[in-house]
Amino acid sequence: MTSLRPLLGATGALLALLPLNAAAVTYILYYHTFGDWAVVCWRGMVEGEKSCFIDGPPIQFNSDPFTSEVRIEPAGDAVQLTVSARSGTRTGAKVRLVVDGKTLQEGHSDRIDHVNFAGTDAAALIEAFRNGKVLLVELPDLKRNLKLSLIGFDDAYAAFEENLDRFAPAARTPVPEPPTTSGQ
Repeated sequence: MTSLRPLLGATGALLALLPLNAAAVTYILYYHTFGDWAVVCWRGMVEGEKSCFIDGPPIQFNSDPFTSEVRIEPAGDAVQLTVSARSGTRTGAKVRLVVDGKTLQEGHSDRIDHVNFAGTDAAALIEAFRNGKVLLVELPDLKRNLKLSLIGFDDAYAAFEENLDRFAPAARTPVPEPPTTSGQ
């Protein structure tokens, strides 16, 4: 009969390492899909680290590294819309956002293959998404497109706003500066 001691020792060593990896754990507090869109709210291990975002298409295990995505997430007191072009060119790929056949925005990917829209640009895009039927993310230089149904986007955005209020990062109380003494 074989001894279980080596197996138990290896298991104990593995369990001893788990707390080191636990800091990277994110807890999903809310996840719901609305057609081609998913709302995800999460909390990290660091106090106050929590938020929500919308992804289109929903996060999936995808073996195609060139599948683009659209993400909407908080940015200060507003939201930011980011298109991950995943062009393979890493920088400068043209990205065009078309809703129901009308081009709304164009941009070029940055060094990490993202195009960011913030402020009034993001607000206008979100409003068009809420009222549209089909979003087409075009990468004309690469002859690739991502087509997303906007049916369900309005419900996804409403759930995002509702949950963002619930899961917004905790307000941090400023730590007062220690008093200084004069004459030293």
